[in-house]
Amino acid sequence: MKRAVKILGKIFAIILILIVSLGLLELLVRGYLRINPYSGAEIKKEELFIPLHPYFGHHDESPRMLDLVEKKNESEYIVLLLGGSTALTVPWPMQKYLNQKNPFPEISRFRVIFAAHHGYHTSQDKIVLVDYLSNGSDIDMVVCVEGFNNLVRPLENYAYKLPLQYPGWYWVAGNLMEYGSPEAYYLAIFLDGLKNKQPVRSLKSLQLGLNGMVQLLAKKFHHRGLEVIQEKIISLSTREKVLVWEKALGFYRRDILFVNTAARCRGIDIIFVLHAMLGYERETPTEFETKFLDDNPMYDLHLVPYHIWTKGYDMLRKSGEKLRDSGVNYLDFSTVFKSVKLNPFDDLVHMNREGSDIFGEELANEIFLRIRESETDKQNIAK
Repeated sequence: MKRAVKILGKIFAIILILIVSLGLLELLVRGYLRINPYSGAEIKKEELFIPLHPYFGHHDESPRMLDLVEKKNESEYIVLLLGGSTALTVPWPMQKYLNQKNPFPEISRFRVIFAAHHGYHTSQDKIVLVDYLSNGSDIDMVVCVEGFNNLVRPLENYAYKLPLQYPGWYWVAGNLMEYGSPEAYYLAIFLDGLKNKQPVRSLKSLQLGLNGMVQLLAKKFHHRGLEVIQEKIISLSTREKVLVWEKALGFYRRDILFVNTAARCRGIDIIFVLHAMLGYERETPTEFETKFLDDNPMYDLHLVPYHIWTKGYDMLRKSGEKLRDSGVNYLDFSTVFKSVKLNPFDDLVHMNREGSDIFGEELANEIFLRIRESETDKQNIAK
């Protein structure tokens, strides 16, 4: 009898300790959420599991895509920068050099509006520019940094059985049940439903825990989708990849011609720039570049071997030549680092600080040149 009482006492003590621990945890969580309210924000299932935005490819509510751009005074010169992640480090050095070397007394200040985004290719740049033009923004010049995404996005779209120029991003793969992880999907949906039932609904600690589990399962769902697509792209022959690029670049040239015409119809100058790729046409590759290509650490190098990416870049350059023949101001910066001794890259296509400084300065000089040419054109028209 005494032994039974001791056992019951221990069980009661354990239960009491658990209740007290959960109570303390709940108090700590509620206190934390009071300080950091966004940590407890519920995840919307539609952001994880239904098809993504048909234009931007994911739920991006960044205001920069729609904000009205207005000049602070008439002497300000505004440059709208479009592109993918390779353009993310460009605006600040470019704006710095534009203002440091400004040769135009009538321009008090250059301001660069940053509208580049991870994963964007020409079809998305087109939509972003149309948004800015339609809301009446004050823009003097548009700079579109194009390149690698015009190669990798068509391959992903082809593997998804989507149009090659589909203006989405590759995370759409995880939203297709045939590509994603079904067990992760249904378990996430079940756990998400528990959050609205008692006693979970009254306990912030349990809600927060379930929220985290739902996010982890959603990532698993997406990652499996990416793995399937990666396997499909790897299985494509070199010839098939080249054929995909040939067709896609035809679509992109039409998009660039449209964007070029749309900007010029509004009296806006526009420049298209082909960005560089690590190791491409380099006279003396650095140790970092050589090691990077030997180690193949990047997702894109798992999809396609480097020597095939170089073929794609050759095709991009030839496509640029066709655009120049059509009157488009298309700059080939693929060899901008050809004779540079230092390493300008962080990875296959993204520039480090030194590379961004060089790229930004060269681009600033091209903008000065284009402004002079535009002034000459206006003077000739006036005559």
